Amino acid sequence: MNRSVIVKTYLLAAVGGSLFFVLSVPLAWMLGPLATVVIFSQALKQPMCWPVSLRNAALVILGYVIGKSFTTDAARQVVAQLPVMLTVTAIILGMSLLFGYLTHRRAGISLSTGLMGCVPGGFSQMVLMSEEIANTDVSVVSFMHTARLMSVIFIVPSLATQAAGLAGIVPAGAQGAAAEAAAIFTPLPLRAVPLLLMSVGFALFARRTHWPTPFLLGPIFGAALAAMAGVDCPALPLWLTIPCQIAVGAYMGTQIQIESLSNWRILLLYTMLGVVAVLAASLGAAYLLAYFYGYSTVTAFLSMAPGGVAEMSVTGIALQADLSVIASYQLFRLFFIMLFTPMLFRKYLKPSKP
Repeated sequence: MNRSVIVKTYLLAAVGGSLFFVLSVPLAWMLGPLATVVIFSQALKQPMCWPVSLRNAALVILGYVIGKSFTTDAARQVVAQLPVMLTVTAIILGMSLLFGYLTHRRAGISLSTGLMGCVPGGFSQMVLMSEEIANTDVSVVSFMHTARLMSVIFIVPSLATQAAGLAGIVPAGAQGAAAEAAAIFTPLPLRAVPLLLMSVGFALFARRTHWPTPFLLGPIFGAALAAMAGVDCPALPLWLTIPCQIAVGAYMGTQIQIESLSNWRILLLYTMLGVVAVLAASLGAAYLLAYFYGYSTVTAFLSMAPGGVAEMSVTGIALQADLSVIASYQLFRLFFIMLFTPMLFRKYLKPSKP
């Protein structure tokens, strides 16, 4: 690859992330680079490229960030409420697969593309996993997940904030933003270095043993094991995690081909119908969770909502929700989907060639 093109791609991606951050767009450091790279490569016909090796390195660090949230308290929540988590996850996954099948039939896309585009397993996870299934259009999967993610991230915090307002909870607001800004300049904790090296080891092990998206799932699993064993897993400074998000967003942007989205209107329609159906199911499940376990409405809804671990946890911090409950349900669904949907797809769909 041309090094100057790689540097140009990253600089433009960083500018896009900064712009989205200033505009307070959700997941700014991933969606901003993605949008910028797509605009320059597809609309302006500028050469853009990003090596998969750099994406994999970024995934290792992001996998550690996700996995370290799975503490002993979160593990106890999973064990105590495992039947409820399984039931809710199965309902949401089944509904998503149904809309994936309908999208496949109505929009004229492949079955694997429709299913991968509707599974609520997280934007980056599903896009990365779609590369491992044959006859799957990564551009369409990226488009569907971008539309779903943006809708959920805008809708869920709004609903949760209204629920918090009814309960008399005042969001953290400026204090939380100031604390996050200060975290940019914090040094890397020395005790995090061996844990990051361990994450690399788990990533290599996962690749050797043919895990799905090994450079993400391996570090998640390794960091989760360390956290549950009582190891202090420190947070990483933003100057390290933000470039990793930019790297992943830039890579995803290079994979999107606009010309393959001639049917974007019907794709958007069925993606939005799926979002509404899953959110309705999440609201119903949240009501039952709050009723039987005594959680607040905000905590229950953020635990059920298909918005991702990081996004729902950040919203929970601002709204003073129970983060251990939110992390338990969100991480369980993430692990369940990441572990079992590849098995399902590989059994009934054709894997891509290694």
